[in-house]
Amino acid sequence: MRILGICGSLRDGAYSLFVLQALKAVASPATDLNIRRLHDVPMFGPDDHAKRNFPPGAESLREQVIAADAILIATPEYNHSVPGALKNALEWLHGRPGLLEDKPAGMVSTAPGPHGGINAQHALQLILTSMGAKALSLPEIAVNDVRNKFDAGGALTDEPARESLEAFMKAFEASIS
Repeated sequence: MRILGICGSLRDGAYSLFVLQALKAVASPATDLNIRRLHDVPMFGPDDHAKRNFPPGAESLREQVIAADAILIATPEYNHSVPGALKNALEWLHGRPGLLEDKPAGMVSTAPGPHGGINAQHALQLILTSMGAKALSLPEIAVNDVRNKFDAGGALTDEPARESLEAFMKAFEASIS
């Protein structure tokens, strides 16, 4: 099973990236979780999209989404929503039919505060649903107090968080297989 893990943060040392790496580590051997950063995706241009003139970063993202059996987005919360880079990348996937139409999609949010970015997750749910994705109704997983769950190198150090991520990944894999 091929899953495209999209990191919603452009920050070096992003906790969303660390979460995707932790999920990859606990994935079953039958799962290929490919992690995608968004640094090369240019600003969405409606004229380019309408002409099907996709810049290389947008074309690469589109190809990876097409090749994936499902997508898994890890995002921080910025101002009670998703980061602009993530929203921008998703714009390159829309259309009729869009690339997310009937594509299984899971999400994980991260934040240093006590709610773990749940507002970003709710905003992302709205976006994915509007794009026709099968936004899976798994138990929401929001990694709160994220600064204290990973070491400086990105290794997960919090056992309850590891257990939650492992349970989430098993449920996600089961829902798309």
